[in-house]
Amino acid sequence: MKLFLYKKLRPLVRMVTVILIVALIHLLLNNLEDTFFRNTVKPSDTFVRSCDFISEIRATPVKYNSANTESILLEGQSLGINTTRIAIGCAIKIRQEDLQKDDISHLLLFVDLLPSFCSTMSKGFIYEFYFAHDYNDTFFIRDAAYERFNEIFNGVLKNRSECHKFEDIEKAIKVHFVKCQYSGKPAWAQNDAMMAAHADNMTFFYRINDDTILQTSGWTEQFIATLSTYKPPLIGVVGPNHKGGKLSILTYDFVHRHHIDIFGFYYPRELSAWYADDWITRVYEPSRSLKLRNIKLFHTKKLGIRYDRDKAHSKMLPKLLKRDRKVLQTYLKTHPP
Repeated sequence: MKLFLYKKLRPLVRMVTVILIVALIHLLLNNLEDTFFRNTVKPSDTFVRSCDFISEIRATPVKYNSANTESILLEGQSLGINTTRIAIGCAIKIRQEDLQKDDISHLLLFVDLLPSFCSTMSKGFIYEFYFAHDYNDTFFIRDAAYERFNEIFNGVLKNRSECHKFEDIEKAIKVHFVKCQYSGKPAWAQNDAMMAAHADNMTFFYRINDDTILQTSGWTEQFIATLSTYKPPLIGVVGPNHKGGKLSILTYDFVHRHHIDIFGFYYPRELSAWYADDWITRVYEPSRSLKLRNIKLFHTKKLGIRYDRDKAHSKMLPKLLKRDRKVLQTYLKTHPP
């Protein structure tokens, strides 16, 4: 009888054994993968200052009057937040064909972005631009390039009517440069611009593109107000309702400095060109990633595609999201609302 039962049950025992072995191998591989990422990928260590896996984002209006800057500042102060300092991170690439007899005053940054920024910025805040560029950039390798850039930048502030609504606007807008020791890696440059801002103790971070026209005033207050509604406050991302580019994600993103405190970077170092905005959109989903329908912005894309897409990064994105969502969840567990 025992022999009969053994013969009958042997296939079942073998099957269960195989299933257990496969499950164990799967578990070990996952642990090895997580260990590999933790031990070999330390994006913050690589920061040098010398300075499609997407779902639609639901837009949500904020509760604050965009004109009521004072209430936003007071509420931030009640939370112990210095709400007045906003870092504007932008990677710029000036190509040979962009130069006109060594002049750059015609660039979209000066013609479109900066005037529209003046039109939509708010009183009571200090905005500091962090421009990151490649070490071999056609313009910035020239003598006195920074001085010439600042001369044109300040000329726009003084001469464009959009910038005349503020007295002493030069005190409200500042410029920093971050020289990158590499080239052709825009997401790295964007990250390093923000890391420089973080090192300067900036409070909020807005990552934008140079071929951009901002269309809605009060974006500063509304972004801050939205971040303040998250529980715990300020942990998450918010962005504008942009026209142009991939509409299913945030191609412009606004965060508090907690973002870098949590992850150790602004964007993962594994993503050098594309998909960094996919990452920041998805890592905070579903309840901490919002696009504000009432804040309009136009990504003109007049400069075309300046960097090649690496499809390997698209395949890498799910693993990065898995890793970094664990980091976020660990932080949230230790920092309850």
